[in-house]
Amino acid sequence: MSALIRLLVAFLVAGALCSAAKTPFKANSNLKGSTNVNVKGSIKPTVVKGAPVKPVAVKPVAITVSKPVYKSAVASKSTQKNGVVTSSSNLYGNLLAKNEEKPLILSSVKKVPIVETESEIYNTDYKTTIGVTAPIGFFDPLGLLKNPAVSEERFQRLRQTEIKHGRISMLAILGHIMTTNGMRLPGNIWFGVPFSSVKNGLAAFDTIPIPFTVCLIAFIGLLDTGFNRVKEGIEQDCVDYMNGVNWSEEKQNYKRNIELNQGRAAQMGILALMVHEKLDNNPYIINDLLGFPVPFNP
Repeated sequence: MSALIRLLVAFLVAGALCSAAKTPFKANSNLKGSTNVNVKGSIKPTVVKGAPVKPVAVKPVAITVSKPVYKSAVASKSTQKNGVVTSSSNLYGNLLAKNEEKPLILSSVKKVPIVETESEIYNTDYKTTIGVTAPIGFFDPLGLLKNPAVSEERFQRLRQTEIKHGRISMLAILGHIMTTNGMRLPGNIWFGVPFSSVKNGLAAFDTIPIPFTVCLIAFIGLLDTGFNRVKEGIEQDCVDYMNGVNWSEEKQNYKRNIELNQGRAAQMGILALMVHEKLDNNPYIINDLLGFPVPFNP
């Protein structure tokens, strides 16, 4: 009976040792030790053959863990675009080694505004070209030339557009005055629609048939296309005429300035006539203020 009890106790002790051998190793200040530590961190008990199993004294194991240095709880990715440094974050911390150098936080860099003077943002050639006259001088409210890199080709295109619109506006002012005075062409403007029945100003579109309006727009487009084909020849003929009457270069430029300024005034003038016509049907309001009213589409 006593032999059976001894055998049972031996099995219990052996089972306890086997259970302890399968327990993972944990770094704890209360742990008194172990004989060996394998790679996986499990304890291997030392069993001496022929000796009774008893607890083995274990020396404390010194565990050294390098303390990491975190940049922040949320790592930042910094990018630079157009001189402005921006940052975007992800969900993982940026772990740095203890002896690693502290990185520069780019998000703290501020963009320094660049102050440009008027001489730097405008080409000086455009500020002294034909059309820059007193008292206004250089006038570019939309900033179309607010770039020193504006090519000469673009400037000439803008100048040709200004000249063309000025000439059309001068013709429009002249036609507005003549038709308001009662002058009409003989015959019909369209089938069964005489010129004498056409109203003045924008009200003319109330009496002009739609097919004629379409034909008129197409005719203007043909004129513009045809003029572009012979524009250089016409310009050269004008220069030859001025040279033929012995006009100096200074006088020629003076005449060009007159055309530009008259065209600019005509653009403002025809715009004012159309606006006042729609406001109170009195486009010649200045004549009315001076005591000389002009009846308009009575």
